[in-house]
Amino acid sequence: MSSQSHLLRYPRRVFLRAILRYGGRLLMRLLTRPTISGMENLPTKGPVILVGNHVAMLEAAMMVVFAPYQVELVGTGEIPLDPRYKWAVQSYGYIPIQRGAVDRDALSTAVDVLKQGGVVGIFPEGGIWESAAKKGKSGVAWLSSQSGAPIVPIGFGGIDGALAAAFKMKRPAVTMNIGTLIPAINPDTSDKPRKAALEDAASYIMAQVDALIPEADKKRWRRIHDERFELEVQVEQADGNVVEIPAELMIQRPDMLAKFFHRPLML
Repeated sequence: MSSQSHLLRYPRRVFLRAILRYGGRLLMRLLTRPTISGMENLPTKGPVILVGNHVAMLEAAMMVVFAPYQVELVGTGEIPLDPRYKWAVQSYGYIPIQRGAVDRDALSTAVDVLKQGGVVGIFPEGGIWESAAKKGKSGVAWLSSQSGAPIVPIGFGGIDGALAAAFKMKRPAVTMNIGTLIPAINPDTSDKPRKAALEDAASYIMAQVDALIPEADKKRWRRIHDERFELEVQVEQADGNVVEIPAELMIQRPDMLAKFFHRPLML
């Protein structure tokens, strides 16, 4: 494959990314107390997929600055970036993906990076507005099967609230536990249908990530095992009389809107 035919050339923005990674590593050690374990589990070069848990943006920063090579991150493409770190994210660059649907363009771009011997970083759980454990999507297993790239699970700890504490110069303790290499996923070796085999592989990958997360973090995140949201909307006239809302103006999913209001990060 020639350089002109690549969907995304790897590596890219080499000089700028080197500065951002070096500066980010210095800032990370200045503002936090990072503990990195399992560096010996990282292969010397790609292709490889780095997979981690996700409760805040700090995991992505740690993955980028502490990995020994340039990481091409896959991140949300439909939610505006936080203005506090938007400049850094846009300067570094990433592969935007539309979640909630199969974004073939983003997935094909990630496969292209891996076939160039690149390193892709992904957080399969999806979003950072849910602090409880989330089910990983099968996209990471699909990427591995299409590219032949192995997977390295990473469990991050001490992340929730760490960024705010770092800005206040409290130097929170954060951890990055790197697990053992998972061979490339091959769904054809399973006796299950391809989709089911990929879902099983995704569950296995996230189980390996989960095993690397400090127990204190898991207990903190997973206190809520079940929750339900309800929203009641009432319209009143100036005299206090309740007005019936026309059916065409009714909120179709009030439970989802209530959940949205309950997530400060989304607001």
